[in-house]
Amino acid sequence: MKKMPKFVEVEEFKKDLRKFKIDIEEDFERFKKALAVDPQNLNGAVKISNLGAGILPVYKARKFRCKVLKKGSQSGIRVVYTYDQKTDEIILIEIYFKSKKENHDLYRIRKYTIKSL
Repeated sequence: MKKMPKFVEVEEFKKDLRKFKIDIEEDFERFKKALAVDPQNLNGAVKISNLGAGILPVYKARKFRCKVLKKGSQSGIRVVYTYDQKTDEIILIEIYFKSKKENHDLYRIRKYTIKSL
């Protein structure tokens, strides 16, 4: 049986999560279980391009099921993450509502995804 990858929430991600005015804890745990199965091929996630050389692959999950919002996978919640195969870690970088923020934070992504040589 395959071992579950370790989840790492960066400090800014934890702050983003606290800003949510709704309780998404149960939905978030379900999301993490789905993500752990195959982080590089999660249904509804897209690879973020044009990040430059020396960056781990970064993905944006665009389908996040949220019971509280009653919109299913069309909740508008976005989760940005990377998967480091070397350490078997899923690094959660950013979570936000699409309606409140137009796009992901490139500076933050680069801060946490530069490959160590």
